[in-house]
Amino acid sequence: MTAEDVTLAPESSETRLRWTFAFETHPAPVPPLLLARPLLDRVTGNWTSGVDRAVRKGVRA
Repeated sequence: MTAEDVTLAPESSETRLRWTFAFETHPAPVPPLLLARPLLDRVTGNWTSGVDRAVRKGVRA
């Protein structure tokens, strides 16, 4: 099961984008996911950095 939520919240002169993605695992895949966590953190960090750069440049997707 997966879930995703996107929220835009105004803050002063900016807008904060909050993207939440979650998935439920069964006990068997947990150890491989723990080993993959540094890679997953890097990938999702790159996504958020890309969105931040695009928003600051005024690019619309």
